[in-house]
Amino acid sequence: MSVPELTCAEFVEEITAYLDGTLPKDVAVAAEEHLAGCPGCRAAVAQWRTVINLTGRLTEDDVTNADPLATDRLMTTFRRLRRR
Repeated sequence: MSVPELTCAEFVEEITAYLDGTLPKDVAVAAEEHLAGCPGCRAAVAQWRTVINLTGRLTEDDVTNADPLATDRLMTTFRRLRRR
């Protein structure tokens, strides 16, 4: 069985499912093969894992008392990423 190659753009589209471990087996294999040869996507995965780790430490007070400008910038970034 031949595993399709993923481009960086295709990998980024699947990064959430990759991190959640919910990719279909053939896509997961392709993702692992892509990561083995792509330092940029490995860095992106490392960054997302850091974000997940740090946000998991936030308390309700942290979220409630977050700086409005920082919150706005973060939401703008997420909205831009969703449109891609």
